[in-house]
Amino acid sequence: MSIASFASAAGQGGGRLGLPLARAGGTAASTAASAARSATADSAFRYYGLSMRFTVAFSNGDGIDRLGEWSSCKGLKVDFRTETIKVGGDYSGEVKLPAQVSYSPVVLERAMERQPSQALQGWLGKLVTTWMNCDEKSARAPKGTVDIALQDVHQNVVASWSLRNAYPVSWSGPVLDARQNAVAIETLTLEHEGFLPPSDAIHG
Repeated sequence: MSIASFASAAGQGGGRLGLPLARAGGTAASTAASAARSATADSAFRYYGLSMRFTVAFSNGDGIDRLGEWSSCKGLKVDFRTETIKVGGDYSGEVKLPAQVSYSPVVLERAMERQPSQALQGWLGKLVTTWMNCDEKSARAPKGTVDIALQDVHQNVVASWSLRNAYPVSWSGPVLDARQNAVAIETLTLEHEGFLPPSDAIHG
């Protein structure tokens, strides 16, 4: 089709070249049907959690500490340890009894940035002061709750973990090397007493 014939065909809709043709009858009904199909398709779509979308919040009795965003979170792991019992005279196998539930430390990493990194240093400094003041109130202050939330593409929460009685056990700064052209990374390691619901919450 030539440009002239294309322009002529476009003009049959009552408009200039580049304008849409006149709408046919039944547009409202077809639009509603299309919207319904889109809604159905959207509801059927499975939104997976994205490992790059997560939030970390620190809280204690004094409120929430805003320590910025993190680029990596590792160590969300629980081990169900067992004890092996060998029964005398029974050669068919061993008996496994539940022994202990163990949680791994959680390690947070991120690129160093002025405001968040300074806030983290201030927070750690307060904890050091707390540990130095050995009264009953301050002895409980370092432990708090760390809430980690995994999000989907729309930033809706897919899963979350609340680390009970969490406290920092290690902070490490970047390796400074004039021969390298890399982003400076800081690492914070947290110990905690678990993220699964306690037994009293399950049975209560």
